[in-house]
Amino acid sequence: MKKIILWGLIAGILGPLWGCSRSDKMTAITTIDSEFENSLDDWTPFLANYPIDSDTALISYRIASAPLPSPLDTNSYGLYLKSRNLGEGMTMLIKKRVGGLSPDTEYNLEVDLSLATNYYESVDSLAKTAARLVYIKAGVSSIEPDTIRQSGYFRMNIPWNNPASETSMHKVIGDLNNKAVSGTYTLFQHSLTSGLNFTSDATGDAWLVLAIDSNFSGEASLYLDRIVVKLRRSIE
Repeated sequence: MKKIILWGLIAGILGPLWGCSRSDKMTAITTIDSEFENSLDDWTPFLANYPIDSDTALISYRIASAPLPSPLDTNSYGLYLKSRNLGEGMTMLIKKRVGGLSPDTEYNLEVDLSLATNYYESVDSLAKTAARLVYIKAGVSSIEPDTIRQSGYFRMNIPWNNPASETSMHKVIGDLNNKAVSGTYTLFQHSLTSGLNFTSDATGDAWLVLAIDSNFSGEASLYLDRIVVKLRRSIE
């Protein structure tokens, strides 16, 4: 397990080196780096957006730190997630509290994700559908994300749209298509490159959220190899 939290101050006079603006503003950066070596690294998993009366055995939900599959480096670990959408929706999520931020302060969220799947756009319609209809979302919340019972479903307690849609605090960053030419496991990346602005709560906390939101009726699985999150705020 590897977890790094760094604070950095980047002065405007270093603009030519760091690509910063020429202003005198400085930027404080908090970085969270999770590689899931033998642990969940304080990320908490949960399921949402499925019927309350679902047969949990059929959902076949699993999450664990596990060796990456062959032909990848089997000495490296990732966070393995698997579940089955029984036809009425399924969202696998992990959440992580970040403390020590400046209270009631605007931040910008950036996310870089490395993952592995064996889904690709083949001539097989099932593989193609699985690759394109399971979406990866990244976001943040000022309250702890959790499930609530609503109209016969386990729903989210924060604003959440259908799998292909976004909210102001949660963005679609990709799908499970690894763009390979065969059904072998392949590592690839997704990023929240445009960033997302949010405000920390009164105690300087925020909740990071990563979701695998399925619009595909069937089983979906993946390995999260690494998550790097950067939280930036300007200092006058």
